[in-house]
Amino acid sequence: MKILSFFHKLFWASIFTIVSWHCAIEQPIEANLSHLSVDTLTIADTSAHPYWIAPTIGHSDYLYFGEKNGIAASFTLVEFPEHEAWAYYHDTSIYKIDSIRFILYSSDSLLQESSTPNLYFKADSQFNESSSMYLDFTGFTTDDWLSQGQAVTKIVENEDSTYSTTELIWNLDSLLRVLSDTTDSNYVRSFALTLSNSDTSFLNLFSRDATTGGKDPKIKMYYRKTIQVNNDSSSVDTILSTIYANKDATIIFPNEEEVGIDTIPGVGLGNGMRSFLFVNFDSLSLPEGALIRSALLSIPFDTSSSIDDYWVIVDPISEEIDTSFIGQIEFESDPYSGVGLLPYTVSKKIEEGILEFEMKEFLQNVLLGHHNNYGFKITSNSSNDPFTTVFFDQDTIPVLRILYA
Repeated sequence: MKILSFFHKLFWASIFTIVSWHCAIEQPIEANLSHLSVDTLTIADTSAHPYWIAPTIGHSDYLYFGEKNGIAASFTLVEFPEHEAWAYYHDTSIYKIDSIRFILYSSDSLLQESSTPNLYFKADSQFNESSSMYLDFTGFTTDDWLSQGQAVTKIVENEDSTYSTTELIWNLDSLLRVLSDTTDSNYVRSFALTLSNSDTSFLNLFSRDATTGGKDPKIKMYYRKTIQVNNDSSSVDTILSTIYANKDATIIFPNEEEVGIDTIPGVGLGNGMRSFLFVNFDSLSLPEGALIRSALLSIPFDTSSSIDDYWVIVDPISEEIDTSFIGQIEFESDPYSGVGLLPYTVSKKIEEGILEFEMKEFLQNVLLGHHNNYGFKITSNSSNDPFTTVFFDQDTIPVLRILYA
């Protein structure tokens, strides 16, 4: 029985020795270790510091307007793609366009028309949904944009007469000709929205990431189409074409006087705050041939600032850190390259002030020499409220607890 047990252990050790980094990503290491003795290693040798990037929230569920917690949502940009309906304006023998409307959606049943944003149009004003930031829009103004004024609001009810949503509707009939320009295949149809009423301090509307079409920013075109039935007669159908936005983003301006002041690590979308965390673990931290059963990284958060519904991303850094970054805390974009792949990159929510991540697969590959431990970058999930910042607990340090056989 001892000989069989020896070969059993040798077999599993051999398997883990030949696993490659690529294979580990495709097939996380798994083993039944119930027959082996288990030891525990607790690593409290950790360090963390905050850093800041220019904030981008192009994939948030909402479009924001106004100011909150010192962070200003100055304006929102929306872009619409090429669509066959734009050409209907030029084929008057078949089509007659009756109206064209721009629509956004709110969950506020009490929203007043006087509190809705002003809408502006300008052809070929381009932006990047994922990376456009306030530094790209220094001195931005809508002075040379075509103003469409504020929206008309409409309450939409469910079948049982309960409240469903509020539509914000802008009349675009005056823009029909310019929107229907088909001479340029790369023509860009861009809109900007800004708050017009100084009494409205804050407003959020649904973005294209919030739903699968139902409450996306959209343009509705109502038109009549003449259909030739035979040589002697024709019929006219009234038809609706819906054109969905293909990009939208709110441009956030952080309070530059507060950026870089905090020395406590934390994360926040709207102020661009992120954190670097290093845990002192390498290929020599465990005995040779050790197999990790679990590796829980626990990060305590200040309960006075954190909320249980706040999601945080922990991403292992994939490249050696440029020494020129040492001491620098403000960047235009993130200087740290993350692995960005499951199961190593994990998004979890804070629960009762604690953020816990299972790091077994990543650390096992560090032991095997397939990856180096350069540290972790801690960021906010794009689904979080961009005006909320959460901080690490000053009195309790992050700890890594490893069970291994």
